[in-house]
Amino acid sequence: MAETPADKNKKLTQSELSNLQNLQFGPDWTSERKATDHAPRSGERKRSSGRPPAKGGPRQDRRPPRSKDREAPRREMRPKPFRPALEIQVHPTEKVFQALAKAMRETYQTYELFELAHLVLSKPERHEFFLKPFPDSDYGLFLAVPDETPFLSEDAAIEHVMAKHLDKFFTTEEIELEAPKGNFQFVSRCPWTKNLIGPPNYHLYPQLLRDHHATHLPGMDFERFRQKLETVRDEESVQSWVESMKKGMKYSLREELHARLGADSAKEFTSLDEVRQCLTQNLGDLVFRKVRSHRIPGNKLDDITEEPIKKSIEFALSRQERFPMDIANVFRAKFRRQQFHVYKKGSKGVSFVCAVRRKLRQPNQIFSETIQSLIRFLEENPEIHASQLPEKYLGQNTPETEEEKKALSANPAFKTMLIDLRWLLAEGYVVEYSDGRLHLPPVQEPPPPKKPKSPSSSEKEATPSPTTANTVPEEKNEEAADPESSSPEGTGPIPDSPEPPPSKDSPPEQPPEK
Repeated sequence: MAETPADKNKKLTQSELSNLQNLQFGPDWTSERKATDHAPRSGERKRSSGRPPAKGGPRQDRRPPRSKDREAPRREMRPKPFRPALEIQVHPTEKVFQALAKAMRETYQTYELFELAHLVLSKPERHEFFLKPFPDSDYGLFLAVPDETPFLSEDAAIEHVMAKHLDKFFTTEEIELEAPKGNFQFVSRCPWTKNLIGPPNYHLYPQLLRDHHATHLPGMDFERFRQKLETVRDEESVQSWVESMKKGMKYSLREELHARLGADSAKEFTSLDEVRQCLTQNLGDLVFRKVRSHRIPGNKLDDITEEPIKKSIEFALSRQERFPMDIANVFRAKFRRQQFHVYKKGSKGVSFVCAVRRKLRQPNQIFSETIQSLIRFLEENPEIHASQLPEKYLGQNTPETEEEKKALSANPAFKTMLIDLRWLLAEGYVVEYSDGRLHLPPVQEPPPPKKPKSPSSSEKEATPSPTTANTVPEEKNEEAADPESSSPEGTGPIPDSPEPPPSKDSPPEQPPEK
């Protein structure tokens, strides 16, 4: 008997149910996962990219083979922005400023503020540095009293005095000492001075390190100095150090300082540690002092030994050389105190300074014949150089020899031109810039005529003009109706104006009730 479709569906349903009974949803901890085969099954289509096959076979990789030694380029880290240790400002020296002010008063020339700033920055003796600690900084500002050198700590100032100015406090004398005893296999050597310091197992080795650092390298960090020491294991070098330790120094306090401390105080010392203790405890006011601010001349920058301060000054100086806004602001304040005229010109607002205030000619102003002729020439030749006036205005050749210059100076027309030009510069009618250009400001335009005052609203209603009789009346301004709002300050209330006549549409007034 043939199998019907219903019997087939019944068998299929029973097989599916048996498979579902054996199905487990938990994790399989014991069985190993078999590698999946990605080969296409029978009856499935291979997906194509839609492109025709390349001619001559598959496409070859044309990129060059990558070398094994070649490493992937590392991403460069941006350096951290420099943070100065102190607040540094660059100022012109008072001597240079007074010289500039005197020259500008004598020549009546006009200078750009940035031009003066670059002029000051061009030479170190023309500017100075103003040092001040930041309000939230951990650093202080200490000065070594003998030479006014700035430091960030009192220890650094003391080390500087001991290295550079110890002779102002003590007299030194070489004495004989007993040679050190012990088993020394090697000695430490300074990589900068090449001096032998001593073996680390010597009991005075820490003191020798501090003495060498204070004497030869006071501006360097002590930990960096200690880490850079070299080790020498040569027997000859060890014996050389032992022989050098047979000689020492004796430090004697000067008489005037010993008299200040008293006769009972110690006068002679045999180590730099004792000298340092004497300076800090007894003579501290002569060694260092703490200040809030300090000025350093520009030509003393190389004398600064503390690296953070020196780098901070160099950073501030480089910023001013790129854009000298701070020096320009200092110049602006100083010139205004000297009654100079500081103004801005142009769309970019460039600041200029001059000893005289500019003036504009009036429309009907009358000058002398020679001055009017010079003004007319400057109008026809704008921005001409002053050195070209003898040739283009007077028709004289440019003098080349001393005799020609003397002959031109004796010319009456040349003398008159110089007098007229100087008068125009002194009065402010003509501006001469630092490069010699002459600028003639335009004639002042007359002020616009004042508009006549319009009659009050009450007068308009009382006497209407024929031109406005047929026009629509304008709306009244609410502010104008309030007499208190339209009165100026301090003039009091406006007196009451007469009431306008009642209109036809207004209702008649009612008599007061009894």
